Amino acid sequence: MFLYAVLLQLHRNYFTQALNGPEPFTPKHRYAPSVMATYYSASRLITILEIVMKQEPLLFKRVFGFWFNMFSAVVSS
Repeated sequence: MFLYAVLLQLHRNYFTQALNGPEPFTPKHRYAPSVMATYYSASRLITILEIVMKQEPLLFKRVFGFWFNMFSAVVSS
């Protein structure tokens, strides 16, 4: 889980630059690998946190780090 959270935070700025830049986004864009890494990390993180939430709902509600990473993943995807 932490690997995906780190990848998400690392590539998030390049992701926004790629989608908000003056040139249109294409698969050959300069930041295309960061866009793919952000999307993959966000989807995997959402899946993992959904599993944790179903297995340990009380723990999930109390740990702020889970919520922060979930919010970042949802906003990115």
